[in-house]
Amino acid sequence: MATPNPRDISELQRAVNDASSRTTALWVSFMTFAAYLIVAAGSVSHLALFQETAIKLPILAAELPLVAFFAIAPFFLLLFHFYLFLNLVTLSRRISTYNRVLVQDVTAEDDRNLLRARLDTFLVVQLLSRPPKKRNRLNGWLLSIVVWITLVGVPILILLQFQLTFLPYHLGVVTWIHRLLIAADLTLIWFFWFAIYRRGELHFPRLKAHPIALGCTAAVIFISIFVVAYPGERVWELVNVKLPLVCPDRRVPISDCFLRGPVNMVTGQPRRYFFNVMVLSDQIFADLRKVQAGQKTTSLRGRDLAGAILVRSDLRSMDFTGANLDGARLDFVRASGAIFGCDDTGVYETEDWPDQGCSSLRGASLLGADLSGASFFNVHMEGSVLIDANLSGARFRNVHLEASVLTNANLTAAYLGAARLQNAYLFNTNLSGATLENSQLGGALLERSQFQFASLGGLSGIGVGDTVGKPMLNFAAFDLDGSSVPPPTFVSDFNGMRIRMLNRLLEEEKRRNPWLASKQYISSGNLDVLTPAFYESYYSSGTKTDWNSLRGEVSESWNAIPVGEMNDKDLESIKRRFLAERFAELACDGENAPFVARGLIFNDVLLRMGPSADIFLAKVRDIPNCRGAAELKAQDYGAIEVIRAMRVPIAEKTEIRQPAK
Repeated sequence: MATPNPRDISELQRAVNDASSRTTALWVSFMTFAAYLIVAAGSVSHLALFQETAIKLPILAAELPLVAFFAIAPFFLLLFHFYLFLNLVTLSRRISTYNRVLVQDVTAEDDRNLLRARLDTFLVVQLLSRPPKKRNRLNGWLLSIVVWITLVGVPILILLQFQLTFLPYHLGVVTWIHRLLIAADLTLIWFFWFAIYRRGELHFPRLKAHPIALGCTAAVIFISIFVVAYPGERVWELVNVKLPLVCPDRRVPISDCFLRGPVNMVTGQPRRYFFNVMVLSDQIFADLRKVQAGQKTTSLRGRDLAGAILVRSDLRSMDFTGANLDGARLDFVRASGAIFGCDDTGVYETEDWPDQGCSSLRGASLLGADLSGASFFNVHMEGSVLIDANLSGARFRNVHLEASVLTNANLTAAYLGAARLQNAYLFNTNLSGATLENSQLGGALLERSQFQFASLGGLSGIGVGDTVGKPMLNFAAFDLDGSSVPPPTFVSDFNGMRIRMLNRLLEEEKRRNPWLASKQYISSGNLDVLTPAFYESYYSSGTKTDWNSLRGEVSESWNAIPVGEMNDKDLESIKRRFLAERFAELACDGENAPFVARGLIFNDVLLRMGPSADIFLAKVRDIPNCRGAAELKAQDYGAIEVIRAMRVPIAEKTEIRQPAK
């Protein structure tokens, strides 16, 4: 039997073509899979991320969980890329052997060119089979560009697309999977790319010998880690820049500079293709049937929605327990009955989200938001802006509102227990019929705030040390402590959040109407509530709240009630009847039904009425004449009966304790 000739050009040619046909099929499959992933990932919108909609794969019509798809699909792309490179290295070795034998055994250049023309037309074969001199010609450059795009550019861009598309979901584990996969793919490219061009010899090249490739690699890694980052992530604030045209006003995290641009508030659409926060304006997320039944609608428990733009969306009765909404834009949302609170995470002694398990709205904007009847428990809202917000009947328990802005907010019949309002702006805030227990108002601005018929007290009273401005306390009951609990040591950070959000809102108002931007209009008082200097002017004037003088005004308001000649017992009865009638008027106001009525019932203010609570009950039961009670339920009326049965009226207090020396 004859020994095969190892230098047989025909056999070597057949071996190259066989390997080329297999690699071509693999390359086509890889590009098809890449296109498949581009379509699948590109079809995921912010709405799908928000609602965690399952991914319906094209052609297959199969559905995958959202997070699982973004975590697993890029890994399969990396495996496919690795296998393709292995086959290309094998093909490169066969082409190298073919070229070596061809040069040694065929002396005529024309003959060599004729033999090369018999090779497969696969672009890698055509590129590597050419002599080095011909590779530098136009045709060689075009082949090199196509090879580079398909084997280097497309895989890296798809991995970046996955990272950018999923980024607004704010799940660090998946985002870091994307970053590691990008780094791994770049390593594969470095290891195999030069091996393909160098006869299939596998070795890691010297980085310094390829400065352009090294620079591109460093740029991709930098973009993946620092630019494609989301608010609250540890790497998010590591690189701050101020760039002309992109972010010229002030130094901001580089991620926000490129991925957090302006939003078209007319259409609710972002002006950039990729964002690092969710942009979902004018959306209806609430289940109207559940809202009408008084049930929770959608659960967003534990979700990271930091910086999300949900302007004018319907979020009624949604559960935000443990959700992160720091820096979010919730302007003009409808979120009545929403729940913001805490739950056990199994992690103890930590103040960091998400392990603490509590909702967070630090530095968020809730301008003009409807949060009537909402529940806030252990929520962090430091530096938040709630100008013109409707919080009637809302319940705040142990809520951090330091350095918040509650200008023109409506907190009628709201409950604030152990609330921390140090250095907050309560300018022209309506707290009529509200209940404040064991709360801190130290250093707060109270100019024009309205506490008519409110109850301010509790076991330890209300801390009002160093408050500024003159509130209105007509017919209020209060037990005040002239001392104050100091705010947190990092209150300056919250003040910075407040200033940044106020400035942003002011700039948006200026862009919305150029006439509003005139200095004359701002100085006339129309936009001054969005100007930090407006509030600071009250502090710089040194006008501290004179609580003793206000106590005298409260007494005068009671004395102004026409009582005729009555003994002390009859006078007390008239006062309680007066309170019952006024509280009934608040409860029957249909504008914020049924949250004001429910707030008055569950805040125990009925105990101030004593036996006259029967008057309140009779009026709220008269549904045709009391629109505010139209949506009260059986348990609400049951609570009234329980309070009536107690028959233990609360004594009207007007005490002010001086700070301890």
